[in-house]
Amino acid sequence: MPRQSSIRHRSVSEWAVRGAAAACAGVLAYVSVTATLGYTYRNRAPERAHRLAGWDGRVTAVLAARLAGLDGGTPNPRAAARLAREALRQDPTAVTAAAALGLVADMDGQHQVAARLFDYAETLSRRDLPTQLWKIEAAVGRGEVAEAMRHYDIALRTSRHAPDLLFPVLVAAMADPPVRTELVRTFLRRPAWGPLFVEYAAGSSPDPEVTSQLFQDLQRNGISPAPVAQTVLVDTLASRGAFQDAWRYYQVFRPKVDRRRSRDPRFSADIALPTVFDWRIVSDTGVSASLQRGDQGGLLDFAAPASLGGAVAQQKQFLPPGRYRLSGQAGGLAGATGPDAYWVMTCPDGRELGRVDIHGPGGFAGTIEVPDDCVAQTLTLMLRPSDMPSGIAGQILRAEVVPS
Repeated sequence: MPRQSSIRHRSVSEWAVRGAAAACAGVLAYVSVTATLGYTYRNRAPERAHRLAGWDGRVTAVLAARLAGLDGGTPNPRAAARLAREALRQDPTAVTAAAALGLVADMDGQHQVAARLFDYAETLSRRDLPTQLWKIEAAVGRGEVAEAMRHYDIALRTSRHAPDLLFPVLVAAMADPPVRTELVRTFLRRPAWGPLFVEYAAGSSPDPEVTSQLFQDLQRNGISPAPVAQTVLVDTLASRGAFQDAWRYYQVFRPKVDRRRSRDPRFSADIALPTVFDWRIVSDTGVSASLQRGDQGGLLDFAAPASLGGAVAQQKQFLPPGRYRLSGQAGGLAGATGPDAYWVMTCPDGRELGRVDIHGPGGFAGTIEVPDDCVAQTLTLMLRPSDMPSGIAGQILRAEVVPS
């Protein structure tokens, strides 16, 4: 009988323990789920996240940042400061809370306090973008260009969002020579973001002439921008009518060019990304054309179906005023019944400076006069529509413009 009582007693005790364990597991599961949900929602819905996991310093810090205006929201400095202090009590490593508290102090005019808080935030993590942005602004306010550039570099190396924010600012700032100097010094350390910035500056700068100066400074320091950036910059300058700057930069990476002559008369230059000053095929006319290059030189091959004509290839010139001779050699012109192909030189305003007809295979030549008010020119090979059923096809073996 005592044994049965003992068994019942142990059974009750075991069930009590099991019930307590189950209750603890339920509490832990609830805490785990709410903590996970709170952390998941912290960026999308920080208020909801804080209601779910208000004890998590990381979650509290994100809400503090929202109320401090760090993410572009409407600032509530008092609430932000209260929550930021609470977040730091919950988690002293909550870098977002330190940054939020620093921003509130800065808005209150407590600049030294703000500096200490942002120093602490940077000690916790150099990957916090708001901290680096504040330090950039503070350095600029003190006129410390080198220090500002150091924080630009940190931000661009550690945050994938930084280029969208900082590239436009940096492109505008490099019009200031000291900024450009520090930018070149930073590039000497070969930052990973450097090539991306070069490409961005080449096509998006509000002042391409400044970008040209930067590229030339880089070239003088042994840093060659990628060919795509060089091409984009030359084309951007030319498209804006800055032909002098376009040609000047073109000469940086094509040092042997002479503005008094056209380039690549035998179509032999192997240029993967040609600029407007190189030979380019015109691809929007329906005429088929290609540059055929070989060990012994090259040629311009073209063909067009019946009743179709238009531009074949172009090369922009930067000829000084004067008289010039356009000459060259044509290959077979199958289907030609007359001067179905010709060269034309035009000014940016569309004025025609002269034409040179191509009368079948053999040589062609003509004279072109460049007036004082035509600062740049475009040399274009044109095809007239052919009435032959087979259309027209041919090659240009040589074409060049030289002083007459």
